[in-house]
Amino acid sequence: MNFFEAIKICFKKYATFSGRASRSEFWYFVLFYLICSFIAPIMDYFLFGTMFGMFYWVFYILTLLPYLAVWIRRLHDINRSGWWTIPIGITSMIVVGAIWFIIWGSKKSVTDNNKY
Repeated sequence: MNFFEAIKICFKKYATFSGRASRSEFWYFVLFYLICSFIAPIMDYFLFGTMFGMFYWVFYILTLLPYLAVWIRRLHDINRSGWWTIPIGITSMIVVGAIWFIIWGSKKSVTDNNKY
């Protein structure tokens, strides 16, 4: 799966929290999310003189559900419950959550049947 296919699939499965997401789908969408989250405030600054203006909030609102959905599908792919997004999301403000995010996002898919 390439960069644009991953983005297309994530927006196609906008709020689909069931199923699985491959590593490439997940990491390409995370890359897209990071790039756009840097570009949107820059556009706001040059066009409106504020860092978190219209572009930032429109981007954030449009990508919040697909981002959560792909993260939950990625957890399902490694045989983890989607409920793990809550403690990881809360602790991601400190290093521990970021480490778990990277480790679990990078794990190989479970090839056997799993609960999800």
